[in-house]
Amino acid sequence: MSEDDSDHDLSDETVESIWEGDMFSMAKAVNILNSIEDIDDLTLFKVIEELVNPESRSAFILMTPDKRRGWMDWVQKHKQYI
Repeated sequence: MSEDDSDHDLSDETVESIWEGDMFSMAKAVNILNSIEDIDDLTLFKVIEELVNPESRSAFILMTPDKRRGWMDWVQKHKQYI
């Protein structure tokens, strides 16, 4: 293995962890969002923008469904959409 290859060498376990084992992945958060009914587009876009933040994303995933709805309403009212 060359010196350049060492920086990009990921074990199968690492790759699996990145793609399948990340409990707080953006994909998991979006899947949760997709399961929630009656989200208007502006709220959805603001929430997705907020979920880029890892702390917000992990909190969202760990919230109960009723708390998620309240948090999403708060984000919709208080976050500037850029």
